[in-house]
Amino acid sequence: MKATLLLLMAFVSAVLADEPTWTLSGGKTLRLDKSGDTQKLIDSSGAVVAQFAAGEDVYGAVVSEGHTCLLVLLFVERLGKRSADRRGFDYGYLLRVTSDSSGWHTTRLFEHATPPMNELHRFISELGAVSDDGKIALLKFGAANREQTPYTMDYTWQTWELDTPKLLGTGLKLEHGKR
Repeated sequence: MKATLLLLMAFVSAVLADEPTWTLSGGKTLRLDKSGDTQKLIDSSGAVVAQFAAGEDVYGAVVSEGHTCLLVLLFVERLGKRSADRRGFDYGYLLRVTSDSSGWHTTRLFEHATPPMNELHRFISELGAVSDDGKIALLKFGAANREQTPYTMDYTWQTWELDTPKLLGTGLKLEHGKR
């Protein structure tokens, strides 16, 4: 009873503080702690699973269907010459979070300066889904369209192998997720 009450109090506290919480298999939870200068992913025991650098902001997250993987989308604050000059956010990277009997595991993926993200004006704008093993994801890409004047941004849903990285298909089709 006491444990249930403490869990309920933590949940209400997170909701009131605008701190998203994700539930993974085995009753494991992760909470986004926005207190302080940096954001952190904290598990139900209070341990820090991931800490993000100052200026990195969690923009979105998706949990796999079987609740075994959390995929997090991070953007990085763009500053001017003075630290007070805030100029918005740019795409940063994806963070895959999984756990097993040995503990939590985090992997940075699709970092902004590495392939396939190193093309000019290319970024991930939304997360659609992630596989239970965390190796395949449905991602919404934004990219500059230089064939059309005035230049515009095109957005397409794409299915990717995350570790390789390898494009499996474009569009919302089930067969893209099959290996």
